[in-house]
Amino acid sequence: MADPELKEQIDMQETTASAGVPGGDPPRLAFGALLREAEQVVDAASLLSTSELSTVTERMRTVLGELIPIVEAMALRCPNGTSTQAIALTGVGEARRRLDAGQRSLSAERYAERTARSVVAMCGMVGRLSASGLVGAGFVEPWTPPNRGRLELVSCGQAWDAVKVPSRIAQSVLTRLGEATGAVIEDPPGHVWYWLVKPGTGNSWRMRDVECLGAAAYLVVPPADRTEGLGVRWRVALSPEQYLTEAKDLYEALTAEWGS
Repeated sequence: MADPELKEQIDMQETTASAGVPGGDPPRLAFGALLREAEQVVDAASLLSTSELSTVTERMRTVLGELIPIVEAMALRCPNGTSTQAIALTGVGEARRRLDAGQRSLSAERYAERTARSVVAMCGMVGRLSASGLVGAGFVEPWTPPNRGRLELVSCGQAWDAVKVPSRIAQSVLTRLGEATGAVIEDPPGHVWYWLVKPGTGNSWRMRDVECLGAAAYLVVPPADRTEGLGVRWRVALSPEQYLTEAKDLYEALTAEWGS
């Protein structure tokens, strides 16, 4: 779900990418309303009938098709080489692939939820790009991974907390989460993985060999494009589609893994 500050930014946006959107004048989209609509689909997909799923899925596909070129145009107006631009364009590519792939072997419920999540991600990126300033010397990025080709020590408890999971169970946890996972940092030398979650959500966790790093803790974060190699890297790269993992989903996956 989008946080309140991000929702406020989105609500202020009627449309932002007046330049660079194919087909002349851009569609006038109420991004806040679209975000809330998509979130409702994510929450209620399991309760919908087959005909209702078909209707909302087609609606989400239409909305996603309108959002993709808007987010892409906004990203291309960012200063070249920034990690914000790279993350946005990665998310656009993923959303476009999902749209082109269609339902395939997914159930109607799962496909509706997956398409709605893509809409949520694109609406979120509209808000983040808008809040960032986009063009000019006043451009200020939201939190993004290092973009200088080197590791950085980042303070936890501000943009996110990090849940530290032993490597011996981390792959199974990732498999259990599936598409519900957010970004994940892998530290092969330390034999641990880190899931990024909303700040403060793991403070009360009591779980064997699992630690939530919050305020006063620091985490070594790799560059946005480091997904291979022997050192610290992104096991699941950060993108608009995959950023923070829902703490509830992660907790349930960890609990199920320890109980298996």
